[in-house]
Amino acid sequence: MIASLTRLTQTRLIDLRWLSIGAMLIAALISPNVLGTHEILPRLLAFTTLAASLNACLWLASRFHISDRHGIPALTPMLQLHFDLLCWSIFIYLSGGATNPLISVFLPLVAIGAITLERGQAWLLGVSAILFYSFLWRFHLPLPVVDAERATYMHLLGMWLVFGVSTVVSIWFIQSMSGTLRRRDAALAEARERNIEADWLLSLGTQAASAAHEMSTPLATVGLLLEDWQEDAQFPDELRPELQLARRQIDRCRQSLDRLSQRARQTGASGQSAASWLKSFVHAWQANHPATDFRLETLEAQDIQAETFDLASERALGCLLNNALEAGARQILLSTRKHGTALEIVVEDDGCELPEPARTDCLPAELLDTRQSRLAIARATAEQRGGHLHQRGGETGGTRIEFLLPHPPIREKNA
Repeated sequence: MIASLTRLTQTRLIDLRWLSIGAMLIAALISPNVLGTHEILPRLLAFTTLAASLNACLWLASRFHISDRHGIPALTPMLQLHFDLLCWSIFIYLSGGATNPLISVFLPLVAIGAITLERGQAWLLGVSAILFYSFLWRFHLPLPVVDAERATYMHLLGMWLVFGVSTVVSIWFIQSMSGTLRRRDAALAEARERNIEADWLLSLGTQAASAAHEMSTPLATVGLLLEDWQEDAQFPDELRPELQLARRQIDRCRQSLDRLSQRARQTGASGQSAASWLKSFVHAWQANHPATDFRLETLEAQDIQAETFDLASERALGCLLNNALEAGARQILLSTRKHGTALEIVVEDDGCELPEPARTDCLPAELLDTRQSRLAIARATAEQRGGHLHQRGGETGGTRIEFLLPHPPIREKNA
């Protein structure tokens, strides 16, 4: 997450002030060559040192103060820009007032205020700049200029210095803030797309649950009809094997619906480890696909609890296994790796490698392909839980999927 714009602006203004202090130092150091006297050098250096000390305190406060995302109240952009106006006003007061061409440095400060401040605050900053300028026109310490030619040279040099500082300040600050805005907008757009994707998955799950509920009544009706036919003595004997097969399929459908209803009522698979949960899940999946050569390695999942494994996690893992099956895999390996308190489930198969998927913000296009759709669902499930899903080619062909789900460790029971 990108920090708030206010806090970033505070930091940028403190960094920008170092550039202003550098310009003050240069102006103070070249003043003897320009004016032909060292008269104003001590006071300019003294004030520049004071400004640098104050800015160092502000810099330390911004780095070490524990504050919320809105930054330090005393360092709001409004106050900082007025502080910059005051610093330059004092420096210019000590070096000729309105006759000093450095007074034009007020303009970049007003421009920065127009970019970063609200409308009322920006106008207030502009009015303050005008008042400071008006004060310096009337009240200031005069410059000890030796002759008119030197005064002209001093004025031109000051204009050049102001132009250079204004150019650097404008480009650096505006580009820095615009880059921050672009990154923030990109982060907001990504979060918005993830919310849309999450809403789509939630609606899909709701529709699936509703469909499962609606299927329970027709299945019960078909089951009763099959029982009646089986008890009917006039039912042809040659069709009884097909009748028994139909009953077994109906029973499997009922069991699947019962598991769906049971898991929907549970908040998690409490009381068992992730290894036990995986073994139960794989056993149920293999019952529907007995011809698949399946290997399960759960050694590192023994001390990871399965409390937060829910129906969505189960469906996501089922999507990965079904993808491997549809890719023509003859062997599927499901292994686990522990990363701290997080569990990574690795699914490897020797089928056709799944093409590199597009980003999940293109869900409508991905839904045209069943395997990509399943992969998108699994990826969204992992990301919603703070995990991730990585896909790449297997070491011996096929596809390797790394599915990471953060979980807390098992709590030891009291004796």
